Amino acid sequence: MLSAEFQAIFASLDEIEATYYIDIVRARLEVIEKFETEIVDARKQEKVAQNYLFDHLWLLDPTWDRVQGSAQMEVTLTKELKRACPDAISGARLDIAYRTTVGRHVIIELKRPGLYVDAATLETQGRKYVVAVEQWYRENPNAGGHLNRLPPIDVFFLVETSPALNDRESKSWDAYNLKVLTYKGLITNARMSYQSYLDINLDVAGRLTTLLDGI
Repeated sequence: MLSAEFQAIFASLDEIEATYYIDIVRARLEVIEKFETEIVDARKQEKVAQNYLFDHLWLLDPTWDRVQGSAQMEVTLTKELKRACPDAISGARLDIAYRTTVGRHVIIELKRPGLYVDAATLETQGRKYVVAVEQWYRENPNAGGHLNRLPPIDVFFLVETSPALNDRESKSWDAYNLKVLTYKGLITNARMSYQSYLDINLDVAGRLTTLLDGI
């Protein structure tokens, strides 16, 4: 059993780690606030969405960060996705990117704000993306260190207005790991996740400051 002194040391280390994450959360909340401020300007909306969403995967999921050293593969597969589904008919696609995070491979398609795309069209495109990526990995079995195993793939559509899904569509979307988010919903969800963490753990920073002052 650990002595009281060691228990106090480990508790302090936990608080130091928590304080480190609090700093990260604060920085990310600042990014979210800036994103929200800039996205409302229709003249900048498209470029802002591209810059923020492709470089900040944690906006989609707090646990996601881009994997270092995978940029070339991301470029290659982004080109492959554009070739597989050029989206020439609707013209609704703003941009698309392939990104890698720990344990996941993420396809992000931005739809042009102001243009509505129905669920069936999104599903058709999403399936094409998944098939295209899986085919690429079959043809390049050693890429990304997967050793002949197909990686898990998530497809995110960012839209201004989210289409309603019936039960059949929901099951089909789940089978292909397809998800749809609105630009406003993305900001709201990201802020809630990080603000909630900050509210719960903010007292840790105060306790750590007191601890350090006493050393």
